[in-house]
Amino acid sequence: MPKYYNSTGVKQSVDLTIFPPYEYVETNIFFPTLPVGVTKVSDLPSVNPILLSEQYTAGATIPVPATEGAYIVQIYVESGEWEVQLNVASMSPVLKMTEGMEWCRKFFTRLVDSIILTRTTPAGRIWVQIEKG
Repeated sequence: MPKYYNSTGVKQSVDLTIFPPYEYVETNIFFPTLPVGVTKVSDLPSVNPILLSEQYTAGATIPVPATEGAYIVQIYVESGEWEVQLNVASMSPVLKMTEGMEWCRKFFTRLVDSIILTRTTPAGRIWVQIEKG
């Protein structure tokens, strides 16, 4: 799997991946751009398991890409307060998330068809990542 090294004394991050100072990080994610001081030291594997990795600053309904087998949904609130619902809004409990919170679940079958994001503060940023699991 791709391996990255953070040669700085400062914690760095890209999307939902954290690069601690002076440490190697192995991940299934290929990053087209990296922060200053973070370098890729290995290119394997050549297959990217990420189905979706996006940031949002306004409410949205995100269709979950179709996939065979297990998949992982990760949600991270960078700023603001958000309400997150899985599938249809009327049939799903609301996850209330605030700055710094992360939610991650692995699904072994296709249970989630969409993710509904609602920002409840005037400004905010949230990251959603879906990958084959």
